Amino acid sequence: MAGPTGRGNSLGAALGDLLRAQVTPRHRLSTYSAKHWHAQLSQLTGTRRGYEALESAGLDVKPDTLIKWLSDPECNVRRSYRDLIHTAYENVAIVPADPIPDHVKNGQFEISGIVKTGADERERGNRRAAPLRIDGSRGDWSDIETLWLAGDLRDDDFEDRFIDDVIVADIGEGTDGWEFNGSSYSVELDITDRRSSNTGSELRRFMNYMSVTGSWGRCCSSSGWSREAARPPGRWAGREVVSGTGPRCGFRVDLGFPGCRGEGHVRVAVARHLAGDRLEER
Repeated sequence: MAGPTGRGNSLGAALGDLLRAQVTPRHRLSTYSAKHWHAQLSQLTGTRRGYEALESAGLDVKPDTLIKWLSDPECNVRRSYRDLIHTAYENVAIVPADPIPDHVKNGQFEISGIVKTGADERERGNRRAAPLRIDGSRGDWSDIETLWLAGDLRDDDFEDRFIDDVIVADIGEGTDGWEFNGSSYSVELDITDRRSSNTGSELRRFMNYMSVTGSWGRCCSSSGWSREAARPPGRWAGREVVSGTGPRCGFRVDLGFPGCRGEGHVRVAVARHLAGDRLEER
């Protein structure tokens, strides 16, 4: 996958770096730094936008009064008027954040770095383990976007909300929740809409969750699958079965559990129609 990438010393920092590269965050214009009411009023009355801000804030005075204020920085202006001037100044100084676009909320995320769930902790995104793949379209972005629009989305908040509202919504809670305790992370975003694609993406999520090795054969209505292996968190063992149902295409997967008694294999029947359907624990 090749797409925009965010990097940081935590998962939240990498997510923030990625998001800020896609959309403009809430920020303050550097030219608006006046503190005194007179300096603020002088700057506001220098532009049409400033006059509109004063009107929107509720400042309604006669032109003669406004001229008097502008001509005398020591003029005795009532506190209520100074507050309206300050409100108008801040409204002009602050540029609102762009909403988080759909191509981010519906994107496919690949997380590289230390990932832990239960007793399983490893570095993802190298030759030994694939990145943790997350489908953003399955998540609830409302809390993240509320914080983002308010300018209050700190790295720690972004990480916590992304874990709870996006990762868990897509692949579940793992063995005992998800932790990202490393010091270097990258998050790559694939903005291609894959929600109506074949079952390969669902199987990858399935393998991420199961901590197993597996191989699969030809699906009845799609091209052959290549051979892969994955070893995510190991809370499944014995002959537990996971299955999904759908009206059409199905395939069968043999999953191996190294170290189990006997052959150490379970056969899992997975029937799929849309890649967006859920796999359910049985």
